[in-house]
Amino acid sequence: MTAAMQIDLLFFSQPHSCGVGSAPWWSEVKGHGLPFVDENPLDKEKLILTFLWQDPNGCEMHSPIKRVYIDINCVTDHHTFSPPSLERRPETDVWYWQVEIEKHWRGSYRLIPVTEEWIGCNWEKTLQPNDDKRQVQRHWWRSLLKSAIPDPLNRQAPNTGLWSKKFSAIHLPGLAEQSLWQKNDQQSEPIEHGLDKVATLCWKSPSLGINRQVWTYACGETAKPESRPLVILLDGERWAKEMPIFSLLEEQTQSGSLPAALYLLVDSINGHQREQDLTCSKKFWLAIQEELIPQIKAQLPHTESPAHTVVAGQSYGGLAAMFAGLNWPARFGCILSQSGSFWWPNNELMRKGHNSDKKGWLTEQVDLGAYAPSGLKIFQEVGTREHALNRVNDQLNKALSSKNFEVRYQKFFGGHDTLCWREGLITGLSYLLQSFNYQG
Repeated sequence: MTAAMQIDLLFFSQPHSCGVGSAPWWSEVKGHGLPFVDENPLDKEKLILTFLWQDPNGCEMHSPIKRVYIDINCVTDHHTFSPPSLERRPETDVWYWQVEIEKHWRGSYRLIPVTEEWIGCNWEKTLQPNDDKRQVQRHWWRSLLKSAIPDPLNRQAPNTGLWSKKFSAIHLPGLAEQSLWQKNDQQSEPIEHGLDKVATLCWKSPSLGINRQVWTYACGETAKPESRPLVILLDGERWAKEMPIFSLLEEQTQSGSLPAALYLLVDSINGHQREQDLTCSKKFWLAIQEELIPQIKAQLPHTESPAHTVVAGQSYGGLAAMFAGLNWPARFGCILSQSGSFWWPNNELMRKGHNSDKKGWLTEQVDLGAYAPSGLKIFQEVGTREHALNRVNDQLNKALSSKNFEVRYQKFFGGHDTLCWREGLITGLSYLLQSFNYQG
């Protein structure tokens, strides 16, 4: 623990009128909500977060819990047998931990209480000379996540994030508000309730040989539906189910921040299919253009103008969106890429990060002049804590800029996190579709 973090852990800076671990003390903690956020006396650009967990089994004499690992998005190291764990206050049911974080950071986290058999160092001791340590560690960590829980003392309702897992959110005081999203977080009704413009259909693709679910949402009113923008959201199940976006889009449209538009959300089905479709697959994008869009347009008219057709995606989806725009700018003229996996297919770029001089395939193609700007408009962003993804996004942005592509490139203080992407998604849509408001 650094000198900057030497806050009196006995009182945890906030509740201190009662004995630590007593019922009144926990009542104060719960009333305040977690994590505690304190100024860093040695660094004005950082804050100190304090996390607590109440062991339901009581003190160490009665509880089987030996570690309470904490998984903070892109802060916790997932490649070690010794990730951070909260520390127990002896003879109490109190577990605690502190961390420094940038004051503009936003992110999600989970707690992982485990018994003796799941302690990482115990697994590490069982390694044999011929064992692949990286694979064993990965298996251990993935197994741990089955026990992950949102923070019960975080006063915000848990969200559903990557891989449909529940997490708790941290919105630091100095951040721009996500008030509309946070209002959306509290909705417990299924997305179909009260949203009669949301339709679900099955896309049976002859060329791909697979069926998948897609959602359509005709948002807002327009006298010319054949002219309204088309927005394609990849990983559609994320924005339809895990973190429903429909009512927020409706609010943004009613306020005039977004034009009335048709939203098409495409399911990625599973991890294997997602990796096939979203890694620069011409077959996938031809099927979207030749099969899916005509099927949708027969029921829900929309524009064919590339200037008002958006493809948006995150991670592999960010790579796929960029690939679509670069290859078919006459159809997909607006690209929204968040945390794009532009390392693909060179896994070395993810393992070695700044120690590798390689580039991803798509960046190499841009460098070689394979694509022309052709009126393409791009919104690209990546998180400051996304490590190797920072570098590969920088590489692609530099390549695009050198070829005179129109790109708005920004970085957010956070990681590979739906909690961060959701803000950028709305910002990116507003940026890409702003000209539509002035069309005759």
